[in-house]
Amino acid sequence: MFGTLLMVAMLTGAPEPQVAKVPQGSLELVASEADKARATLTEAFGAALAGDFKRYLALVHPSEKATPQQVTNLERFTFGRFARQVVWYLSGDKANTFVVERVEDMGGGKVKVFVKVLAHPSRPAMPMTLQEGPEGALILANSL
Repeated sequence: MFGTLLMVAMLTGAPEPQVAKVPQGSLELVASEADKARATLTEAFGAALAGDFKRYLALVHPSEKATPQQVTNLERFTFGRFARQVVWYLSGDKANTFVVERVEDMGGGKVKVFVKVLAHPSRPAMPMTLQEGPEGALILANSL
């Protein structure tokens, strides 16, 4: 998208986009948040590989497991699909062999992480939405 914007700017004579200066120390914060998201994804993939719903449920944000119906739906549908299809996203038999295509900051500590479907390269990357907090990143939605 940035390349498209740059091309439009060049064609229309608009001034070149400026690169924002990142305050010192901000890079560490960004890296720390990415590490939290990667740790949550790795743990989620590990739970799916093991078929361990309780382990997966510990990674889910409290707002998404507040009622018995939510927990039942997570187990039957979200985790059931994820556990069946987990190998689609991994390049090996280890939980940390997934590939993140991109991360979108949704604001308010929410990020949407798009994971490549390695077993089906023609399919678009699938998102998992995480809420970042001091204790780590927790799953709000899982489309994997």
